[in-house]
Amino acid sequence: MTQVRRATDADIPTLVEMGQRFISETPYHDQLAFDPEQAEHFGRWLLTYEKGLIVVLDIDGATRGMLGAITIVHPFSSAVVASELFWWVEPEARGAGIRLLREFQRWGRSMGASALNMVAPNERVAHVYERLGFGLIESMYGRAV
Repeated sequence: MTQVRRATDADIPTLVEMGQRFISETPYHDQLAFDPEQAEHFGRWLLTYEKGLIVVLDIDGATRGMLGAITIVHPFSSAVVASELFWWVEPEARGAGIRLLREFQRWGRSMGASALNMVAPNERVAHVYERLGFGLIESMYGRAV
């Protein structure tokens, strides 16, 4: 059975483990040292933030994905924007991860957002977004200082 649900405090250890994999398996590992204590602190904060969201993907009773987001008023507009902060799905469950995105879209609408922003870490993910009607706004570059 596959379901998407709101994360709870009990999910924090699993979210931290997935965050570790996210950092180690993406280009972020060249810039960021994973800090499990900070990840736990941030996760607990986001669970209680009135404009925050963490949803998880459960497959056969095991959590296999997560998506975190916030809504903000855009600094140059009065528009409310829902922005993804992190989206990770375990490799064996990647096809089912689209359910997290759909829940994010529903939540964004319910929060009054007029736009959703997602980060595409590679072209494969960018193509998924394009098939779902997202358009490229800008590219993000980074480096260690």
